[in-house]
Formats: sequence, C-alpha cells, structure tokens
Amino acid sequence: MQFKETQLQRLERLEQFVRRAKILGILGLIAIGAVIFLGRLRVASASEDKVLHVRGIVIEDSNGRPRLLLGSPIPNRGRKRQDEMSGLVMLSEDGIDRLSLGTANYDQINGMLQHRISNGVGFLLNDTNGNERGGFGFLDKGQVTLGLDRAHGLEGAFLTVDDEDEFAGLRVKDLHTCNVTTLGNSRKDGTRLLLRDEACNDRVVLGIRDAANPRLEVRNREEKLVFDALAIPK
Repeated sequence: MQFKETQLQRLERLEQFVRRAKILGILGLIAIGAVIFLGRLRVASASEDKVLHVRGIVIEDSNGRPRLLLGSPIPNRGRKRQDEMSGLVMLSEDGIDRLSLGTANYDQINGMLQHRISNGVGFLLNDTNGNERGGFGFLDKGQVTLGLDRAHGLEGAFLTVDDEDEFAGLRVKDLHTCNVTTLGNSRKDGTRLLLRDEACNDRVVLGIRDAANPRLEVRNREEKLVFDALAIPK
C-alpha cells in the first residue's frame, strides 16, 4: 500500500513538473521573442538616427595625392588655390581646380583670382591651368547664367536671365569682350536682335516693342540710321 502511494505521488510530481515546464517554456519563448523584437527596434532606431558630423573630407588617389575635396569650407591641403569655398572640388594630379560645385565667389582668369561682381553658387569647369572655361551658376544679385569662356578666360557666349534689367536671352562677345550679338527680351528694349561691329557700334537692329510695328534698322559706323527696312511709307 505504501509502495502504491509512493508511485502515485511520483506521478503527481511528474505531472506538476510537466505543467511547470510547459509554462516556463511558453514564458521563455515570449521572453526570447521580446528580446529579438526590442533588439531589432533598437538597431532600426539607431540606423535612422545615425548622422555623420565632419568638417571636411579628402579623397586621395593611389599615390596619396588629394583629388576630391569636400567641406564647408573645403580642406585646402594639396590645392594650389587657397581661397575659401564650401562644396566639392575635383583636383588634377598637380592640385589644380578642374571642376567645382558650391560657392562661386571667385574665378580664375589668366592665373589670377578675382572676385565676381556678386557672391553666388554654381557648377564650374576649368582648363588644365585652372582658368575658368564655363559653368552654370546663380549670382546673389539676381542673375542666373550658363556661360562658355574663351581660352584667355573672358566670356565668349552666355545664356542669362538678369533680374535687374529683366533681360532674358543670349549674348555673344568678341575677343575684346564687346557684346557683338544680343538676342533676347528686356524691359527697356523689348524683343530684339542686335548686331554690333568690332568697335561695339550698333549696326543692325531687328526688334519689336509692345504693339508697335517691327523695325529692321541699318546704321553706319557712327550709329546713324541709314534706313529702316520695315518702315511703313507715309
């Protein structure tokens, strides 16, 4: 009889153990799931909040020469120009600015830096000597321009919109920086095509302003009117 009671007690204890094991197993699974969930949430949160704070970045080539400079202002180590600039600059092997994206407060002409007529931002291209040959930019005084420069650094042709005189159009300059061809529209002159000679004298003007009749004026070297091809006879 005592043996049977002992067996029954063992069975009861075994059943209690199994029940407790099931409960502990379920709680363990829940705990593991919670840990995994919180861990993933923490990693996701950390990746979303991660911000890299740096003053500047220098990317070098295989020979250790600086080739890409990024910063505000950019680090000028290895750069021949030492003017301050915020943005990105690509250097040649000998440290000459070949391409820049960012502030455009200075340009280089014939090896000399000069301040622009206004501060601004832009995308600029330079030749092998670092002289500006073209680019697209906005000057803070209210002028957006796409320009192409001649080999000596002066402007050759540029498409521009100028808030000051409300001009929008194309200008072409000769070797002496005179605007020999102008095609565009402005508040003062309306819509016109202007051709000039090498002395910058107005020689041919084709234009129209408001509701007036079009005009095609031909002028001599003194800019005196020779005839208007579209004039209506009186």
